[in-house]
Amino acid sequence: MGYRSNFLLTAKPMTEDLYQRISDELKQYVPFIMCECMEDGAGVWLNEDDTWYSCQSDMIQLSKDFPDTFFELSVEGENHNDDWRAYFSDGKYQVNDALRLFWPFIPSELREDHSDEDALDYAGCVRLEHLKVTRAAIYHSLRILLAKDEKDFPWDENLIQAAEAMCREFLTSKGFAVPAAEQPDGKQEKDGGNDDEREKT
Repeated sequence: MGYRSNFLLTAKPMTEDLYQRISDELKQYVPFIMCECMEDGAGVWLNEDDTWYSCQSDMIQLSKDFPDTFFELSVEGENHNDDWRAYFSDGKYQVNDALRLFWPFIPSELREDHSDEDALDYAGCVRLEHLKVTRAAIYHSLRILLAKDEKDFPWDENLIQAAEAMCREFLTSKGFAVPAAEQPDGKQEKDGGNDDEREKT
């Protein structure tokens, strides 16, 4: 049987002719490809439950043969936490393991049921997810900068909101259009940053 993994390869920039030539060479390394297509100006190739043991060396060679194309290979292994992503360009490569982080414990979010979330429409759920992801990323960034474990750096809502506001202000000052901070109900936060700056974006 062997060790099985899921492979997703993307390549860009892409033309129809280049896509076909890459596909032809790729099939010399991987005889069967489950799904392949062009999408949003990139070539996409997908294989699931496969044993492509020589994927890194094959991709190094493929990137040498197509030096003006940037390749990204995402791999999900069958073992727990064996997820990684590799980048290839003109024979050079970089391999990055997945970074696994837990959502921080937020005491104010303890509840008896899901009635609040169940009451949200789709847009509200999207806003809630965006808000949670943003603040979790800020929390872990601060924790890592301070070289703290989660038990030594408990969640502080005021601190996280202040850090988020400062990040928004900094990004705005650098010319980025930062989406307005919104609660799941669609209302803008009053203490999430500078209202005047948000209106400009």
